[in-house]
Amino acid sequence: MLKQGYIKEPIHIEAVRNKVIRQYKGLEDRDLWKLRNEIHRMGNRMHICMIELLIGTGIRVSELVGIRLKDIELSERKGTLMVYGKGNSFRTIPMNKDVRKAITRYLEVRPECESGYLFIGQRGALERNAINLILNKYGDRVQVKVTPHMLRHTLGYKLVRTTPLTTIQQILGHDHVSTTNIYTLTTNQDMEIALANIEW
Repeated sequence: MLKQGYIKEPIHIEAVRNKVIRQYKGLEDRDLWKLRNEIHRMGNRMHICMIELLIGTGIRVSELVGIRLKDIELSERKGTLMVYGKGNSFRTIPMNKDVRKAITRYLEVRPECESGYLFIGQRGALERNAINLILNKYGDRVQVKVTPHMLRHTLGYKLVRTTPLTTIQQILGHDHVSTTNIYTLTTNQDMEIALANIEW
């Protein structure tokens, strides 16, 4: 175009990179069903309590192992959990009936000990790596890759379909709603499904 006289100065065109958006992966519904069903089938009440708390409240693994008995309030029709999160913050999360039932049944068999923590093993309160090992054991059985944080993201994606972002922010304990906004990002799978359903 410069040679032909259409423009007086050369144009420099820079290549634009596609912006890579970090996509947080949760479990597909069928994989969550397989995992949860296997844990319930094996019947370990502590493990059942763990999975129900993780998927029913979206708490972090550090928050899970930090739960003390005094943080739990239970009644027949409702219950709340006081969660201590990052930076000495805390929040109160309502517990649905599945979580309440799982906690109640676990407390019936929880060993008597001096520790005030909810989840205890032979050496006292369970640590984060113990939770990962337990989940991995069940995940391997049903061929589902799972981590506590994936279960947190699974709940986030589930809630975003019907719940205001500010409510999800409070449940998950995010300092800023911009963090919660990751659950609104469209994934490649979402786009494939949307385009596949088009009929002319």
